[in-house]
Amino acid sequence: MSRNGTLPAARTAMHQCSTLLSLLRLVVPAACVLLVSSGVPAAQQAIPTPNQAPPPTGTGRVTVRVVAADTGAPIKRARVMLMGMVAPSPRLPQGSVTATLSLEVSPGQPGGVSTQGAVPAAIASATVRQEGETDETGVYTFTQLPAAIYSVNVMPQGGFVRPSGSQEPVRLGDGDTQTVTIRLTRTGAIVGRVTDESGDPVVRAQVRALRRDASSGRGRLSMTASASTDDLGHFRLFDLQPGEYYVSAEVMSSMSSVMQPTSPESAAKVGFAPTYYAGSASLDAARSVKVRSGEDTGGVEFALVRAPLGTVSGMAFDSQGNPLVSAAGGGASVQLTPRGDFYGMSRGGTVQKDGRFTIGNVPPGDYYVSANLFRGPGRDAYREGGFVPVSVNGDDVTVDVRTNTGATMSGTVVFEGQPPAGRTGVMLLSGTPAPRVSIFARPHLGGMQPPGTNFGPGPATVREDNTFELAGLRGSITLSVTAGMAVFKALLRGGEDVTGKPFELKGTEQIDDLVVVLTHDTGALEGTVADAQGRPSAERTFVVIFPDDPTRWFEGSPFVRTTAVVSEANLQQRPPRSASLGSPAPGVSPRPLTPAQEMLRWTPVAGGFFLPRLLPGRYLVATSDGPSAGGWSFDREALEKLKARAVRVTVNPGEKSKVQVPAPPAAK
Repeated sequence: MSRNGTLPAARTAMHQCSTLLSLLRLVVPAACVLLVSSGVPAAQQAIPTPNQAPPPTGTGRVTVRVVAADTGAPIKRARVMLMGMVAPSPRLPQGSVTATLSLEVSPGQPGGVSTQGAVPAAIASATVRQEGETDETGVYTFTQLPAAIYSVNVMPQGGFVRPSGSQEPVRLGDGDTQTVTIRLTRTGAIVGRVTDESGDPVVRAQVRALRRDASSGRGRLSMTASASTDDLGHFRLFDLQPGEYYVSAEVMSSMSSVMQPTSPESAAKVGFAPTYYAGSASLDAARSVKVRSGEDTGGVEFALVRAPLGTVSGMAFDSQGNPLVSAAGGGASVQLTPRGDFYGMSRGGTVQKDGRFTIGNVPPGDYYVSANLFRGPGRDAYREGGFVPVSVNGDDVTVDVRTNTGATMSGTVVFEGQPPAGRTGVMLLSGTPAPRVSIFARPHLGGMQPPGTNFGPGPATVREDNTFELAGLRGSITLSVTAGMAVFKALLRGGEDVTGKPFELKGTEQIDDLVVVLTHDTGALEGTVADAQGRPSAERTFVVIFPDDPTRWFEGSPFVRTTAVVSEANLQQRPPRSASLGSPAPGVSPRPLTPAQEMLRWTPVAGGFFLPRLLPGRYLVATSDGPSAGGWSFDREALEKLKARAVRVTVNPGEKSKVQVPAPPAAK
């Protein structure tokens, strides 16, 4: 068949594919599968690799203004970044390949279109990325932009809080000009002085600003800023987000800071212990410091606490029981790391050829002794690790530590319910529907993460028999699941629900009875946000939906979701719905929507929001004027505050619930 003879049929087929892909983005999902026809079975054929093409351009412009939230003053030299995805074009360029185009609307039900003809060698979305720096007026303009939906981010040089999420998407049509204003909150600082018990300055003490991670339970402290004291003992911790902080100071024990014993009866050495403001070696007795936007919080002066120092020594072995020594091209190390709410400074020890190590001048506290072994250079090096908890209180502690190759976790994935028509996730070349499921091991906030903690080489891809395996694990971890159009519902171990619970792994465990439950039996929530006069929310507003059961508030909870409200300005940027859907191809009748597809249908309105694929249950819905700094799913304190003004709603499987939520209260 000649190339000219195939163009009309190919155009019709591509027009149908484009229409279905548009429906996929909006209301009626479809699967479009390209199978290259070359006389060999489809499962053995390769999809042609598209040629590298220059980024698409256009005539659109986006002007970004970056200003201070309190005064509106321009912020210059702020780095601004813009990124957008340009939809694929159905036009047939030069370099087409002969292919069979098959469209499938639902599993096992062909859509009735099968066209032999010329199909473009590259049918793919293109990404547009630009970045620049604001001028003296706080403005930067992105030019030559094609029509697309863009995200804008800003990174100030200093003195302002970097936004924790992207701004409201910018919908740019052909030749459009849009202006985005980003308001940044000023940072604050903590100013103070560190002394010894006599009031004399402590020079070169390491001072840290610590803030609690938003995690289930009490949470851990993470360092957000650090500084060293000068010759007068003064320090300044700057670029801090407004909020509550703890301040700690510590000096590495050396001969100048260690008091030698004065008699055989007092054989213990004495030095400075890590100390929290206002002069306590215990975090329980520490005093927090409040940082306000654009202000210095002064008067944070405290003395370091003297304490007896101990020694930690012992033997380090590899997984085979041999002394831990460096291999060719690799390395071996032993470290002493504080455990508890904050790790603090680590202390290293030299490993002798026989595996012996000694770490001296250790202040009182709870620690991990960790050993690590690298066999070969680079990221792909074979790595072993291990750790043992120890406590020191001015005495000498002897401990042996042995490395291991890491724990393994394996199990199966099960599905509940049926996916909506046309939403199988991914279609293999063989024509078999297969879900796109990956399982990750990630660190658990608030758990043990000593040196040697490992989360494996990467995500585990679920096999065709629905089994998976993660290897090389060590430390406190939780499992995270991405499941295409399915929703992660539960994690079972031996039949017990352990969803959200961390696994504390030493590295020698073999867990093989995990079951990951994914479901298609979900509901949806449609709502509006209005002020006291019933007007749609005009400002940037976030909606948070979370369970009324606090036990489901945990890191990575599938029951906690958030979305942004559509503003009036953003609604005006949206293209007409008819243009988005495209015109019907000749001879193709529109298919009626199934109940599952109708549940996912939503027409944006000012002040509106939509949350699809929600797990059934009783929820609370509230608004906020900004995203949670730590992430809503495990910020229990933030959820407790929202609970008092939240609206209750029940989500049922296969149904779309509706709710009206009041706008967030004005900042005081």
